[in-house]
Amino acid sequence: MLCKAGKLLSNCTCPYDATCKHAVAVVLEYLDCLKKKSSVPIASTNDRRFELLDNDSEAQMWDEEDDEDSGRFRSKEHIRGVSHDSASFLEQQTKEQLISLIKDLAERHPAVLEDLHDKQNLSEGNIKQLVRSIQKEIREVSSEPGWTNHWKNEGYIPDYSHVKERLKGLLDLGHADAVITLGQELLEQGAQQVSMSHDEGETSCAIGSCMEIIFKALAQSSLPPVEKMLWAVEAERQN
Repeated sequence: MLCKAGKLLSNCTCPYDATCKHAVAVVLEYLDCLKKKSSVPIASTNDRRFELLDNDSEAQMWDEEDDEDSGRFRSKEHIRGVSHDSASFLEQQTKEQLISLIKDLAERHPAVLEDLHDKQNLSEGNIKQLVRSIQKEIREVSSEPGWTNHWKNEGYIPDYSHVKERLKGLLDLGHADAVITLGQELLEQGAQQVSMSHDEGETSCAIGSCMEIIFKALAQSSLPPVEKMLWAVEAERQN
């Protein structure tokens, strides 16, 4: 937390933007110390929490298009992409060199290999096989409840980012009904996971990011309008 132009700004590793309840708690604790005329605890320079904040800051950047005092962040995911130099390098490679590069990446990074399998299944029309693969991943990611202990910098928050990417890829190629099928799986498994989790809403937020894709698929699906409405209502109830 820092003071800038007469305003208090805060930065926290929790998933909420702007000033969160953790920042408010720090201020209240500080004011309580002043009221009691007791010493204010100061973190040592080697406190592990500074390292956690540094890592979090590397994943975010100030949104220069917003007011500089707004305290809002823009994720680097919004500007992530292949650089001009990297694109030029790839364009200069032969077909054989590119195939070799992709094979090497697939061997070293399981996510790349899985993406290749997805694209192969889509190109060959093996939608059922792809759906089964994504169902398996949903069950694996949802198998362990989320939990956090901010005081000890410990915890586990399920990562649904790859599931979201696969759902988006399926929807982009026009398979909205398949996405809805997977959405039902996600709702059922996710509801159980959230009910068992002991965090501050991070697990629910992770699942909710996937639901954005699923609701887009719902609008494009072959379900009759009434069934779409009922599906959405039930999804909101479970989410």
